[in-house]
Amino acid sequence: MRLKPSSKNLANPVLLLLSLALLFCPIGCQPNNNSDFYTTNSLDEIIKKICKEEYNIDVIVKMSQNTVWVYAPFEKVLHNDYGIIQDKFFDEETGRKMNNIFLTIGRAIMNTDSRIDFFVLTVSDINLGFDYSLIGSTLDIKKSYAGSIPFFEANRRYVERLEPNPEAIGDKKGNHIRASDITFGEFLGEQIPQRILRLFNEERLRRYFVTKSVTGRFEDNFFYLKYNIAQIAPTTKKIDVQKIILDTITYCLKAYDFKDFAGIILENELTQEKITLNPVAILNRKIY
Repeated sequence: MRLKPSSKNLANPVLLLLSLALLFCPIGCQPNNNSDFYTTNSLDEIIKKICKEEYNIDVIVKMSQNTVWVYAPFEKVLHNDYGIIQDKFFDEETGRKMNNIFLTIGRAIMNTDSRIDFFVLTVSDINLGFDYSLIGSTLDIKKSYAGSIPFFEANRRYVERLEPNPEAIGDKKGNHIRASDITFGEFLGEQIPQRILRLFNEERLRRYFVTKSVTGRFEDNFFYLKYNIAQIAPTTKKIDVQKIILDTITYCLKAYDFKDFAGIILENELTQEKITLNPVAILNRKIY
């Protein structure tokens, strides 16, 4: 299951309103009281065991070289009022179970000698046929536990994806989940447009701009990002959309100390303006 561009999923206004801070208690706020210590080779079994014995939840866990994939099939994922009431997304019981699985993943990662870089939690509605995935960096989990990342920043670093998937129908064994390695380039290729979408949907910018789309991907060692953000109201002070986007890109790359890329290709779909920045130009930018 290779990471795909997240633009279509994140353009969904329901997902943009979805707050991980409310649905998932950040791992950083959870005390690490577990005295057990596990090895990477047992990480999959430990996650399954904790979920089953402590929460009575059956999950399927698959491992690639650098990523742990956790799959949870449910009969119902969406709230009865999804699409009717703005803030209603997950079925309450499903949301509670997801929270417990999420905390289990963090607990297991914090108590292993794991060299795992990423985790993917995929929750599928096996009746309707769609996947909701939450992708995170294990380094972010460890920093969150240590208190070096504020909870609101930790939540911004998770990548969300919601996509219809007919293969999920009736799949209680996770057969449609194909564990593979995730790279930091792919991860940031999804996180960056997601951050920009959420940023422009915050109240301070939403009153002045309408965000029609922000799409991004990491391919052939380049970050490609297209955006369609139009101003709809005058501002008392000029707001430079391109600068905000470049600041966001720069921040993300520096936050992960990611330098293994050939450049950034940024395209404004409204003006058809396209710019290309090499790594030195983007990493040497000052964020104010």
